[in-house]
Amino acid sequence: MLDTEHHSPHGDSIKSRQPETSDSQNNKSFYLLSHDETEKERLRKQSAAVTAICGGNFDAPVHDYLAKGTNVLDSGCGPGTWILDMYKEYPQSTFYGIDLSPVFPTGNNAADLANCKFSCHNVLEPLPFPDNHFGFIRQQFLVGGIPEHSWPTLLKEFMRIVEPGGWIELTEVIPTDVFNLGPKYEAVNNAMIQYARERGVRMSATRELEKYLIDAGAVHIQNRPRLFPIGHIGPSNDSWIRENVISVLRHQFQPIFVKMHPELQDRESYEKHMSEIMEECGELKTSMLLYRMYAQKPMQ
Repeated sequence: MLDTEHHSPHGDSIKSRQPETSDSQNNKSFYLLSHDETEKERLRKQSAAVTAICGGNFDAPVHDYLAKGTNVLDSGCGPGTWILDMYKEYPQSTFYGIDLSPVFPTGNNAADLANCKFSCHNVLEPLPFPDNHFGFIRQQFLVGGIPEHSWPTLLKEFMRIVEPGGWIELTEVIPTDVFNLGPKYEAVNNAMIQYARERGVRMSATRELEKYLIDAGAVHIQNRPRLFPIGHIGPSNDSWIRENVISVLRHQFQPIFVKMHPELQDRESYEKHMSEIMEECGELKTSMLLYRMYAQKPMQ
């Protein structure tokens, strides 16, 4: 088990996000990453990488719930990769996926998914589900898209819609909880820090999630951190983890990083610098901490 108290001295960082239109400033979500096929494929590989690192699709003790049949919510489901893995294994359960954009299966692509229901919704708005509706709620890698002040409200919403005895599971990272950090990768982190702070997003809010869960009334909270390799193949021997990070750095982070480092404006210079970053991370075996925590709603 890793030490959950390890913190980097460098402050906050972010999984890149930018404003989406919403009804109010307080309910604005931030998402920089594109919604094209390249990004959807990256998200699919990312989901597979997390599953490999964590040794499964979930840590919460929900197997019996799922096998008997329950409602399951994937908040911020992206292309629906996790749901598409789960619904075959647990055909008695019904899976709901919500996301800001319709990157999940729709139309003919969803025709054979009778027990899967996808819809667009901003998780910063009240969730469109009745009280006590779900046996299991999970959310992954949204800490960079949720303003810090919105977390308590969101987790209270999760506690409202999960049934007594049901479970909530959150999987997040703190990119500044980094082992073997080199100067080139640190510069990328610093760019993300500045970008995040300008938008009221604080990636280290992950450290507060346990407190927010307690405040929302959750019990039996468990937190299981793992190492997430950034520029090398880790113990799970999954090369797509490295490929995933490369894809983000080379394509998704460019607008932010170039704005702060105009000398990298041309594509060739930027590509060369990103390659140097990955080489540095590979040599140093740079890793960040990935946290997967789960909590239960009391029976009464």
